[in-house]
Amino acid sequence: MEQTGYNEWQEEFDRSDGYHCYHWLQTTGGEGQFECAGNTMTLGPNQGILLPLHVPHRYYTSSHPWSTWYITFSGNLAPTIISSLGLATSKVIRWEGDSRLSRIHNTTSRLARQQSEFSGMDSSTFVYRFPMDLKRYGQVDNQRSYSQQSTRLAPYIRFMEEHFQDASIGLADLSEYAGLSSQRLNYLFRMTRAITRLTIPGRFCKHIALWNNPIWIATSSICAAFIKTTS
Repeated sequence: MEQTGYNEWQEEFDRSDGYHCYHWLQTTGGEGQFECAGNTMTLGPNQGILLPLHVPHRYYTSSHPWSTWYITFSGNLAPTIISSLGLATSKVIRWEGDSRLSRIHNTTSRLARQQSEFSGMDSSTFVYRFPMDLKRYGQVDNQRSYSQQSTRLAPYIRFMEEHFQDASIGLADLSEYAGLSSQRLNYLFRMTRAITRLTIPGRFCKHIALWNNPIWIATSSICAAFIKTTS
């Protein structure tokens, strides 16, 4: 992490050459205008934007006072993490008012008061978690967040857990239970779990094994049925 901070009265910035680190800016109060790549976007409460390195941009207050929180970071793994999470850059990211993102500026302020500065490990931990929080709670282009999608999928996951010993249960049964086509289910699982192959939810079952109990999945007939149906 390069730096983080809070501006109660955000001043205007015009960076024709962009910034040398990843730059996240979010509104904590008021409203501002953000210009980037020929677009002008409004940043209101519970909204922010993530900029890659060296992207020209300008931002200024449109509703006084405009209060913001920012974090800048870099590192050899930063591009890989941003890319692997599929995080949107140079686009407005929104989140619910009760999500962790709405409190993150308070968290960093509290840590700063508790310590004279972030230690190397503390700041690294924070930076690695921050993009994952953006992925989990952020919404782009009116799409549901990862967290909201996970909540939506919870009943279908429970269905698989409850029927995993029944080899006769397959993708068609899950589709009927959900009231969705297999293609739509495939899309929902892929969007939520960031799995790109079209063998869902068969591969999804395999991934649950990593997150829960490997033995549970290894003996799961429903996963085998799903894998057979979708392969």
